[in-house]
Order: sequence, then C-alpha cells, then structure tokens
Amino acid sequence: MIYSLKFISIIYTTVKFRAKLLINMRLCILLLILSQNVAYTQLDKVKKLKDHYTTKLDTLKSNSIDISGSIYLDYALTYAFNEKKNSHNYKLGGQLNINYKGFTIPLQYIYSNGRSIRRFNGPNINTPKFNIVGISPTFKWATIHIGDRIMSFSKYTYDNIRFRGAGFDLNPGNFYLKGFRGKLSPLNFLDLNFRASNQSTYERIGWGSILGYKSEKIDLSGILFSANDNYSETKYSENLPSLPKENTAVSGKVIITPIDKLEFQYERSVSALTRNAFDAIEDIKTHNTIYNMLGLFTKKESSVYNYAGNVSMAYKEEIFSISIELETIDKGYQTLGSLLYDNNFRDYKLSGNYIFKKSIHTNSSLGWRQSKQSNSSFNSGSKFIFNHSSSYNINDKNNLFLNFSNFKQIDNLYLRSINSTEVDSVILTNVNNNLSLGYNLTLGEDEPYVLSFVSSFQNSNSIQYDTLVTGNTTTTFLTSITINKILSLHNLTLNFNYLSNSGNVQNKTFTTNLSHQFLTKSKINFNNSIGFNRIDFGSSPIYQLILSSSVTYDLNKKTNMSLDNRLDFNNSNKRFEPFTFFSNIKLNYNF
Repeated sequence: MIYSLKFISIIYTTVKFRAKLLINMRLCILLLILSQNVAYTQLDKVKKLKDHYTTKLDTLKSNSIDISGSIYLDYALTYAFNEKKNSHNYKLGGQLNINYKGFTIPLQYIYSNGRSIRRFNGPNINTPKFNIVGISPTFKWATIHIGDRIMSFSKYTYDNIRFRGAGFDLNPGNFYLKGFRGKLSPLNFLDLNFRASNQSTYERIGWGSILGYKSEKIDLSGILFSANDNYSETKYSENLPSLPKENTAVSGKVIITPIDKLEFQYERSVSALTRNAFDAIEDIKTHNTIYNMLGLFTKKESSVYNYAGNVSMAYKEEIFSISIELETIDKGYQTLGSLLYDNNFRDYKLSGNYIFKKSIHTNSSLGWRQSKQSNSSFNSGSKFIFNHSSSYNINDKNNLFLNFSNFKQIDNLYLRSINSTEVDSVILTNVNNNLSLGYNLTLGEDEPYVLSFVSSFQNSNSIQYDTLVTGNTTTTFLTSITINKILSLHNLTLNFNYLSNSGNVQNKTFTTNLSHQFLTKSKINFNNSIGFNRIDFGSSPIYQLILSSSVTYDLNKKTNMSLDNRLDFNNSNKRFEPFTFFSNIKLNYNF
C-alpha cells in the first residue's frame, strides 16, 4: 500500500488527470466495500428479525393459538346502453377468527356501495350502501357483541334484525341472560312495502333483554323489548313519507319436556305500538295495558295494544314426528323488532312427517283457521287448511315429488339468516292454492342423461300494508323441462320454461336456455350459455337474448377467483339492440 501511494504521488506530480481518475476509482472501491458492509449488516438484521418473529410464531403455536379467516372482493360493472352510462357496485369484506386458551374472537367487516338493478320491463332499483363491522368475543359462558350484530329472542318481540351497538349473552349454568342496545335497521312492513331498502326516515334506537332458566326438563324465559324513533317535534307535516313510531313488547315463554322426545310449549306476548309519535299523550293506565307496559311505554292517541301467543305439543321419533299447535294473533299485532306480518287469525293445526323404508318422505299439516273481525271476536271467514309435500325415490334413477297447499303466505325477504350481508327487501303474497308435480329420470350409466320435469299451478293475492288486496287475484301456471347430459369433462344443459300470469298483472313468458360447462383437469373451469325469452304483456311481445360466460380459477388451496360476463339484448323497433352489459369479478383468499 505504501508503494502504491508513492506511485500515485509520482503520477500526480506528472499527470494530474490520471491522478484524479485513480482517486475516483479508489473512492468507488471504498463505496462498494462500504455498501457491501451495509448490505451484510442489513441482511444480518433481517435474519435476526426473521429468527425473532419465527420464535414468536412458534411460541404462539405452542400456546395453542389458532388464527383463521378470509378476505374477499366483489366488483360488478353494469353498462346500460339505452342510458349510455355505467354503474359500479362493489363489496369488500373479511372475517378473522382467533382462538386462544378458551377465548374465541370472531371479527367481521363488510362494506358495499349498494346495488343497481336495471330492468327493461320495470323501474330500475338502486339499493343503499352499507358498512358493517362487528366483533363477538367469547370466553366460556360469556359472549360480548360489539358493532353490527344480530340476536334473536322470539318472533313476537325481537327476531333477526341487525343492531349497531353493544350486547351480551351470558349462560352461567342453568340461568341465561341476554341483552343489547343500539341503532336498529328497521324492517317493519309499513316502511318496506315494495321497497328495496333497509334505510328509514328516522334513527331507530332499540334495546331488549331476555332472562331465563333452562334444565333438562324445563325452559322458562321472560322477554322485554323496546324501540323508539328519534324525531323532532317541530318538523311534523302531513306530507311526511313515514311517521315516527314507538314500541314496547313483553313476552313470557315456557318449554316443558316431561319425557324424552315429548315437548310442551307455551308463549304469550303483548305489544304496545304508537303509529304516530307526534300524537298527544293519553294518561291511561289500566290492567288491560299492564299499566303502560310496566311504565316503559307512553300511551298516545294512536297507541294500540295487541296480543299474540301459541301453545303446542310435539312428539319426535327418528322416522316420524307429530305435533299439535294453537296460535292466535290479534289484528294489527306488530313490533319494531320482528318481521311478523301474518296476523289477525286463530289457527288450530295438526302436523306430522313420516319416512317409509327410506324411500318415501311425507310431510303434512291440516288445521282450521278463524279470521278475526276485531281483537276479541271472530267472523264467519273460517277456512280449512291443508298442506302436504311428499317425495318418492323409486330407485336410483327415478324420483317423484308432489306438493299441495290450499293456504300459505310467502314473504320474499332478504336478511333472514344470522349476520347476513344481503340488502333487505320485502314483498308479501298470500297463496290461496298451490299444486306442484315433478319428476326426475336418469338414463345411462357412465355418461348419463338427466331429465327433469316440473309443473305447478297457484293463485295468490298481494298484501299491502298488512291488508289483503281483494279483487287482485293472480293465477300462475308454470311448466319447466330440463335435459342434462353429463360427460367426463363437459356438462350440457337444455332448459325450457313456460310461465303464464293472469289477473291484475297479465303476461306470458317463454324461455329457453342452453349452457355448456367445461370442467378441465386443471384448476380452471368454464361455463357458457345462451338464452332466449319471449314476454307478452298483452300488447306487442318483448324478445330478449342473453349471452353469458363465466370462468373460475383456483390459484391454490387458499385463493380462488371468478369472472362472470353477461350481455342482454332486447328488441327495439323490431330488431335486437344491446340493453345492458354486466361484468362481475370475485376474489377470495382464505388463511
């Protein structure tokens, strides 16, 4: 090194630019050495950091911690050609489950900007956005609910309506106690009739609790529920889209099991509902009003007190069961915490199901229904009720089923499951008669054909604002034929449908659809279809052509994705024109 420095100094005195070049080279070498030292230092730090967290993770695993969950993204693009605009709908969500030494901590998060539905034969539907986050940590017999959660007490008081707030569920031994308080997503029928929205004009605050005792032979419980709409007394107007409401409901329930497989049940409820919170207060306290619901309710001019209850006995065996039930509900019975619309009746019902040689399954119920003229009297509008469904597995290749009902009520309702993510909507119909017959036939062995036939007939009435709409009977006839060919990697399906509606709404619809599913040996699958619809509303028919394709791809055991595309055409000026284009992509990751 000394000789090198002397040599450099001699060159520096004779050739200056060469000296500068060598100095720059020396500086580069020094910088390279320093950078290598830094790199080695950083790599060493990274290695130590990795070893540190690996040790931490091994420690967590040794302490029996279990972490699992999923993250998903759902994005949809809809382009309306007639409006020349598009809409973007997306949903982002995830679940995280942590189990550690008896603690269970489930966390849920969902965000959606809403949903847009465009129809060529009706008004467009735009549902609101929602943001859901909730956690329900559990330790042994105690659970705490925080955020957007759902609890259930009984259908007469509080049942499966989401609240945003806090709640608890305690079950120490034979006693149990549940409660919650928060902002409700109101779903009462007057607010939701023919609407696709879970939003209300007012903020609805509710609370409820249930206290009970349960053993092998008996289950006793008492329920208290209350909900009120927040409103300003200075903003009353006859033109308000909806009126603020107030409600308190009390219920008592007992279940007795004297012997194995035999169960007795009794429940009685009373609900006090004020339909217009702007009304003046009435200071009336009697035993009939249970002294204004034990002082938890303020009676006003539009307040009503209604009762509901049922008593039943059931016996269950492995291959059959039988039950007897009496249920009575006053006209106008309603709570702000339950989706109960079928009221104003007294039912006597006998039900049973039976399995014969594992091939015949039957389920039947018959009863007598009395309609109420008022809260205490019954008119002559009584009706015999009979419902029956059965299926017969003739053999491995033949199956037959039959359904018949002369009375039932159907509410097309979303958000009926616990912590559901779907946006809410309600349409209620009263089915007077329904008859359905179906048959499935399988031909072939290795690559069989499957033939399915379904035919049904029914007439029904719509229900608006808890009242059956008279003179608005709709008769529906449906016939469907499906042919399915199953191959090793392919699945071909051809479907024909004919639907006829007569009544206030008249239309005839014929649809046919051909789909092809390609199941590859890899992790990717394809499904393509073409459909044709002819809809006749009594004037000139409307024709619709639908082209769709989808692909699903499993990236690995934890990650999968799907892409769906659909292009709708409808005839305009006797020619097919594009109506909407829909594309939907979904990503899901499990850990």
